[in-house]
Amino acid sequence: MKYSGYLELETMRLATCYNAFLSGMIIKAAVLDGPVLNFGAGMGTFADELKARAIELHCLEPDETLAQKLTDSGHHVIRDIEHVEKSTYGLIYSLNVLEHIEEDEATLQALHDCLKPDGTLLLYVPAFQILYSAMDANVGHYRRYGMRQVRTLLERSGFDRIRIRYADSLGLFAALIYKWFSRAGGELAACSRMSSPLSRLIDSNARRRQ
Repeated sequence: MKYSGYLELETMRLATCYNAFLSGMIIKAAVLDGPVLNFGAGMGTFADELKARAIELHCLEPDETLAQKLTDSGHHVIRDIEHVEKSTYGLIYSLNVLEHIEEDEATLQALHDCLKPDGTLLLYVPAFQILYSAMDANVGHYRRYGMRQVRTLLERSGFDRIRIRYADSLGLFAALIYKWFSRAGGELAACSRMSSPLSRLIDSNARRRQ
């Protein structure tokens, strides 16, 4: 596999508030009894954070260049999900990865098999197909997701006790700006750094009203 989104990964490393938000979700869900799997570890932006906290972590990354970078950083790297033993992980997290995979349902089924019976999958994907833009196509996104679509995929893949919510509400406007005006990725990262705290406040208030 050759990943097409290197520039996207480099750009999003600059989105410090956004990355801190995602890292916080992972750390909150992290388990102590056994390893955590980072499915689609990329450049190690989130894996490095867990390693610094002494959390046992395995990184699944099929791209040769990215896998080597992870190995050089001292991470335990797996190149293919077929090499993962079943019922191994208490937590699997996958952030902005599933949209790059054509066979997303088959992938979710495989991840379900890799989890322990009481394990957790933390899945983060881009929302709203209407926002699909040239940037999505350029970095190899097959799709964006709706809440009902994600629930259906998870249920068909064997997951239960499913909890789904939208996040980064202000990111919707950044995506619209990009789609309408084709602004540069670096400006999107800057927008994320500025809007993320306010976005989380809006998200929190919206959840309380559900």
